[in-house]
Amino acid sequence: MPCVISSPSTDIGKTTLSLLISCWAFSKGIKIQTFKVGPDYLDQQQLSSIGQPICRNLDIFLSGEEWVQESFFKHSFKYEYSLIEGAMGLFDGLGATTYSSTADISKLLNAPVIFIVNARGQVASLLATVRGFRDFDNELLISGIIFNNVNSDRHKKLIVEVFKNEGIEILGFLPSDSKITLNKANLGLISPLDNGKEIDVEYFADFAEKNLDVFSLIKYMKSPKKKIFNSFSFEEFKIDKSKPIAIAEDKIFHFQYPETKEFLSEIGIPLISWSIYDDEEIPNEAFSLIIPGGVP
Repeated sequence: MPCVISSPSTDIGKTTLSLLISCWAFSKGIKIQTFKVGPDYLDQQQLSSIGQPICRNLDIFLSGEEWVQESFFKHSFKYEYSLIEGAMGLFDGLGATTYSSTADISKLLNAPVIFIVNARGQVASLLATVRGFRDFDNELLISGIIFNNVNSDRHKKLIVEVFKNEGIEILGFLPSDSKITLNKANLGLISPLDNGKEIDVEYFADFAEKNLDVFSLIKYMKSPKKKIFNSFSFEEFKIDKSKPIAIAEDKIFHFQYPETKEFLSEIGIPLISWSIYDDEEIPNEAFSLIIPGGVP
């Protein structure tokens, strides 16, 4: 089953790691179906921008467990490899609960966790952190670990020594590098639609090859072999298909999952792209509007 990339908290490097793996695979001609634990829109856009299949969101809160399972198996079944990027810390869900967290997704899909940890200024303390997360929920399996901000061979050797008896596979050490640092704003990453820094796929791929055990990682990304999902039936939707819907799509209003447009298209509703940012008039032929969220 494909792995879930997670971490102790936000801003540790989950998206960067997911992009490194995706870029390396792209450079080798390997297709990877990526997923992002939601609600989240910006990381999904980054993962969709590098030539791989469009990233899909797995969002228990907005979509429910059954939909998440069906979407995951439907899309991962198309490719040999898949990868799930978590959100926030491993157990952070709705409010003070673990509901709809990355851990919830991991257990729902029976997917092992690959943990990325910021190693800056730490050695033995890293073991306490990893053990705490591993032992917090015995239904989860942390199979591998990657250490971020490891900038010397001595630091690397000390970490290996500390973790030698833990039974968790070390899959890489990532040194600090401004060229793989993603631009951020107040709500997270800057969208590629809003002049965010373009991903240098070749550089990311080379960086991954040098600093990750990519051939061990790939074994944690095998897609499911069984087609265990239901096909959606659209017969129950009694909608007037002659009435177009205008969807705002621009550099501000773009917080929407691709499934919204796909679903409307599949049930035969004409869609019109419309830009509020460019001060376009509401299309005269539109009978209704969709205005997604976004950022100023």
